[in-house]
Amino acid sequence: MNTRLAATFDAWDPPESRLEALAFGLFAVRRGLTQGLVGLPERLLWRAEDGVAAAGEVARGAWDREFHWLWPLDLDAPELPATPTLVEVFYGFVRHRAVTEELLMSASDEDLSRRHESRATLGEPSTLASALLLVAEAELADLTRLHELRTRLQPEWAGIGELNDRATRALLEARAAAEQT
Repeated sequence: MNTRLAATFDAWDPPESRLEALAFGLFAVRRGLTQGLVGLPERLLWRAEDGVAAAGEVARGAWDREFHWLWPLDLDAPELPATPTLVEVFYGFVRHRAVTEELLMSASDEDLSRRHESRATLGEPSTLASALLLVAEAELADLTRLHELRTRLQPEWAGIGELNDRATRALLEARAAAEQT
């Protein structure tokens, strides 16, 4: 295996714009959240523990938040089972994030300061930057809950420490970028 390629593949380059910082923060958090589910036994997906929501509920909350805060009003949420399997949970993450990726690919730094209309922002004006930051910060809280839950349910689980640290740092940069709007 080429270790040089493996070491540079995941290198962290500083974001070059506000939009890139917010997008990177959001995607770093989602990567951690997704990775936190990898290898989770199916029997534990819908098991809550000591007041911490089940991993499947955490994932559904992330989908719902993204749908309500970021998606255009004319798009309907994909139909997913009431209690999806782990594979369907991963599909839900990919399906929901694809719409957000499309939104971000067509946006510019100027769009961050403009009003963003979504289901959650109809009554209250919100900018794209504030909606992205809200979703990313809530997902970071989801990541913390998922990490706690998985550690309780599977004490032998190696965890996602580095991804969690990276997501936290990326979100700090995203917050700093959002304050520039």
